[in-house]
Amino acid sequence: MNKIRLVVASLLLGAATGFAQKPFNASGTGNPIISGYFADPTVKKFGDTYYMYATTDGSGAGFGPAQVWTSKDFVNWTLMPMNWPDSHWIWAPDVMKHTDGNYYYFYCQPCMIH
Repeated sequence: MNKIRLVVASLLLGAATGFAQKPFNASGTGNPIISGYFADPTVKKFGDTYYMYATTDGSGAGFGPAQVWTSKDFVNWTLMPMNWPDSHWIWAPDVMKHTDGNYYYFYCQPCMIH
């Protein structure tokens, strides 16, 4: 009987805690590195500069444009424009420098890898 009470109390406490959570965009709940709603980050260092690529959006559905932030010190980040075709399903982006000197940007779209 005590085990049942413990389980019920745990479930009630968990439910109350879940309902008390702040929205993702509330003050103090944001991303500690860059403000906004991002997922699947990749950080690369080319030369003396860090580049951060991420799934971007504000709805949780991964529906956002390609974006990149740069930093020299890994603390102060600047959003930079990308010369990339406009696509709004860019998930888990990554970049690599090929032996030919070109940089290649890889990302997933629903059911495809580009």
